[in-house]
Amino acid sequence: MSAHLQWMVVRTCCSYLIKRNKQTYSTEPNNLKARNSFRYNRLIHRKTVGMETVADGKGVVMARKRRSGQGKPLGFTKMKNFCSVEDTVKRNRRKATDWEKIFAKDISKELLSKIPKELLKSNSRKTHTHTHTHTHTHTHTI
Repeated sequence: MSAHLQWMVVRTCCSYLIKRNKQTYSTEPNNLKARNSFRYNRLIHRKTVGMETVADGKGVVMARKRRSGQGKPLGFTKMKNFCSVEDTVKRNRRKATDWEKIFAKDISKELLSKIPKELLKSNSRKTHTHTHTHTHTHTHTI
């Protein structure tokens, strides 16, 4: 079944929908933006990527929905350790975002509390550029 046909069925009647403040949100797994739209809906697309916490709460795992495992429900979602996520980012040959840098370098219990601090540090480095003005005084003797 095509993704567009699935979207027509799922968009208004899904158990993951939440309606608040005249907006419709979705709590489905792997929906990183929590928006109810065709683009961010991960139930209908064949390949998806998402983030999940580990059962013991000591880290983050990347979950990837694979096209090859569609006939096998148990093998449909592949979990990866976050250290291998850093390797995936490197292989993509693009500059890592601030979020990816924070996740890759520091996985700990206080991860969620460190994220805003790290983002503030990185944003303050970008916005504050220090310029030094040098004044030279020349004295002439006659």
